[in-house]
Amino acid sequence: MTSSPKDTRETRQQDAQAILDGVRILVSQIRGYSHAVESRQGKGITGAQLFVMQQLLEGGALSINEIAARTRTHQSSVSVVVARLKAAGLVAARPSKEDRRRLSVVLTAKGTRVARSEQEPLQLKLFAALDRLPAALHVQLAVGMRAWLKEAGLLRQVAPMFFEEPRRPEDDSAGAVKPAGRRRTPRQGSKSP
Repeated sequence: MTSSPKDTRETRQQDAQAILDGVRILVSQIRGYSHAVESRQGKGITGAQLFVMQQLLEGGALSINEIAARTRTHQSSVSVVVARLKAAGLVAARPSKEDRRRLSVVLTAKGTRVARSEQEPLQLKLFAALDRLPAALHVQLAVGMRAWLKEAGLLRQVAPMFFEEPRRPEDDSAGAVKPAGRRRTPRQGSKSP
């Protein structure tokens, strides 16, 4: 028995609603978590900032790239959060013990108090649930999400951390910690600026 176009259309509508309901639930839960953190910690501390601080509490001094790996976020998004934490006096940047050319982000005493005062972040619960999915479903979810975002014209964007505002001009002046890169040296015979 073949399905009629009406059955297919109804199934697609039901699937679309299930997908959108799932996104709504995620957004609602993450927003609620972020608001709860802000109400407990005071205006200015977001769920994303707390998540980064808790990763530093657990991992010690970490580079921007190490924080990005732990939070499963693009390093440019982590840099924005770290710049705001640094401006608030919750983290500091210092040369790495392993490689003095590289900067490590560390909690200040104030940042340590804030990070210790909160329970496990919602993001870790979401990561754990995602990791428990069967590999095939994991791949399908990733492929489907990328396809959906591409179709909506949103795939080109770098995702910020949950409920964290995009980079603002004042973030650049707040002493953003940038990942260490290779220093460019002028070639022989070329003029340096």
